[in-house]
Amino acid sequence: MLKQRQSPSKALPTISKREFSRRREELMEQMETNSIAILPSASAVIRNRDAEFKYRQDSDFHYLTGFNEPDSVLVLIPGRQHGQCLFFCRERDPERELWDGYRQGPEGLCNHFGADDAFPISDIDDILPGLLEGRDRVYYSMGKRLEFDKRIMDWVNVLRAKARSGAHPPGEFSDLDHIVHDMRLYKSAAELRIMQQAASISADAHTRAMKFCRPGMMEYQLEAEYLHEFASRGAQAAAYNSIVGAGKNACILHYVENNSMIQDGDLVLIDAGCELNYYAADITRTFPANGLFSREQQALYEVVLASQQAALETITPGGHWNQSHDATVTVITQGLLDLGILQGELTELIEAEAYRPFYMHRAGHWLGMDVHDVGDYKVHDQWRVLESGMVMTVEPGIYIAADNQSVAAKWRGIGIRIEDDVAVTATGHQVLTDEVIKSVDDIHQLMRPMAAKRGSIDPAQVDFISDDGHHAVPENNPAKTQTASNSKPSDQAKPALKASVKKKSIAKKKTSAKKKTSAKKKISIKKKLTTKKKAAVKRKTAVKKKAVAKKKTAAKKTVVKKKAAVKKKAVVKKKTAVKRKAAVKKKAVVKKKTAVKKKTAVKKKAAIKGRSKSSVKKRVKVKNKR
Repeated sequence: MLKQRQSPSKALPTISKREFSRRREELMEQMETNSIAILPSASAVIRNRDAEFKYRQDSDFHYLTGFNEPDSVLVLIPGRQHGQCLFFCRERDPERELWDGYRQGPEGLCNHFGADDAFPISDIDDILPGLLEGRDRVYYSMGKRLEFDKRIMDWVNVLRAKARSGAHPPGEFSDLDHIVHDMRLYKSAAELRIMQQAASISADAHTRAMKFCRPGMMEYQLEAEYLHEFASRGAQAAAYNSIVGAGKNACILHYVENNSMIQDGDLVLIDAGCELNYYAADITRTFPANGLFSREQQALYEVVLASQQAALETITPGGHWNQSHDATVTVITQGLLDLGILQGELTELIEAEAYRPFYMHRAGHWLGMDVHDVGDYKVHDQWRVLESGMVMTVEPGIYIAADNQSVAAKWRGIGIRIEDDVAVTATGHQVLTDEVIKSVDDIHQLMRPMAAKRGSIDPAQVDFISDDGHHAVPENNPAKTQTASNSKPSDQAKPALKASVKKKSIAKKKTSAKKKTSAKKKISIKKKLTTKKKAAVKRKTAVKKKAVAKKKTAAKKTVVKKKAAVKKKAVVKKKTAVKRKAAVKKKAVVKKKTAVKKKTAVKKKAAIKGRSKSSVKKRVKVKNKR
């Protein structure tokens, strides 16, 4: 059951200024004496040309300060008489604030963020070398920001150049991440409240997406639904690039294009969570686009769900990090073996990692301010022991690529992952994301009304269970192509379903009579139309025949004319030749002329006969037409 949605007027949970101060004090307690810690903020990043990405503060910097402006530096000097917590930041500038927004300035940091002292960022090159002088150790995370790394070394080199004058440059550098990240691994009560709220918002967003989904829509349209839920509930943004993978796209672990059409029969995998006050949620759900699992989809889905449940049972204080992963491996390997996708003996298959082509990632990760949060997974080469306050994800999956020729075709293109956020408690664990459904029955129940409304399935006709445990779908049901789930409806739902079936049978009888009457009308109309079409065809045929006959007659006339012209030329040539020859040949010419005349006369008669025949044919056609 989903919790009641939080009222928009209710304030979202936050971290108090006192907690930020306590974190800095805890960090300084773990630092060596006569040391200094330096932590720069995140820089603004250009997106394109002069447009910037939306600014997001560095997680470590925010964890210790709660301050979200760029161009800032935190300096901690435990035991310093004139103040242990120092800041460098941008000065107030009314003209720039008009364009870019309000700035706290050094005074605001002292008044509102617990700084003992604060200076303009433009003065850091003059002030920080003096703060470094005489310190035995510098806590700083090298390699993250190359430009700032260079500035740190420049300041140290300034002191080294003054060594002959008595300056004392720091002699040792230590990684600041090691201390801060271990602190971040253990969540306070305030942090857990924020993470629970982020989880609830994300759970409602996933439920919204399930309800909205339908075949024929685009993946990005589904993405827009849960992003809307995030924003409307006060979450700043998605905690990471969201995944909406339909069909074979679900087999791509970090698919983020989200630009394909969702097809009927596809499974849709959504991996998305919001970020609320710098804390992330991370949920994955997989469901059928049309509201109904096929037999193969359901078989694999239930293996993944069983593996996640087995993993959750291992999460308790005193257990170690890898126990949950081992549990998923055992269940998934056994499931693939039972379905015939793997062959062999369970122990040997696990040792050989035969499951890895289908389950290639680990069962989860730490969760907090970053979606893949900080903290060591091993301590002294041993898996980390779970303790109260740690938050982790549990996300087993099975992915069978569409081009995987090692398995039967019916399994290909199916990708499934189920992910929840889990907090380790003093007595066991708490699933922060349990508000979003994940059982086959619950998914069918949630999506069935929408699917029926869209016409993709008839809910009354998929609730009958056959002897083998699978839904029986009538032959005339378009959802026949999708095998129904093997979970029975509740006893409470059965009477309502039977009543709906009776109503539908009565309605079918009425509609069948109407269909027969309309069918007869359609037949008579078709006959009339057929008769009209035949008459029209005959008319068109007669017109075409006339046109063809005319063309043939014109062609014959053209041929006769050409032949006559050729013969005339030949006669002229012969006459010219006769004149030049002796008079003896005149008799021969005369004979030839006579012969030519006879031939011409014969041809003319033949042409006349041909014309008379064609005219007779035309008359016959006209009579027949009449």
